[in-house]
Amino acid sequence: MLIKIVIIIITLNTLNSYSQNTSQNEYQYMTKGILFQIENGLDLKKGYSLRKFSRNKIGKYTFTFNMLIRDEKKDKIAGIIVSAHSKVSGKTYIKAIPFGNSNKKISPMFSEYYDSVDNWDGNMTAAYSMALTKVMSDFIMNPNYMKVIIQSKKSL
Repeated sequence: MLIKIVIIIITLNTLNSYSQNTSQNEYQYMTKGILFQIENGLDLKKGYSLRKFSRNKIGKYTFTFNMLIRDEKKDKIAGIIVSAHSKVSGKTYIKAIPFGNSNKKISPMFSEYYDSVDNWDGNMTAAYSMALTKVMSDFIMNPNYMKVIIQSKKSL
């Protein structure tokens, strides 16, 4: 459990230099609005785009990480949307990782994200921790990785 929390916090801190706090409206959009728009073939909210930057298959689970990009702002990353598919249950879960203060006692959005991941079974949570570790490793090993993704006009 502690390792999971440490991995999440390190990953968020690595990304923090390219982002600013996620607003409550952006968080609601990431957790509910985007899924509705994608399922119904609608365009994304004006001023935002998605960049897929990592896809990790760990056992029976696949995790796809997308950045929600603010198209016209200096601090471009609004947050990360994670699509988590379980071959065990056949379900796909959407999680939103907010940026800003990752202290659970202060940020209700981070608390909601943490609690939603904590509801997964142990195997899926362990696979997610491994996927987050891979993402973090990619950022640490290639300092320009984030800059390339943000400046790109298409997903990787």
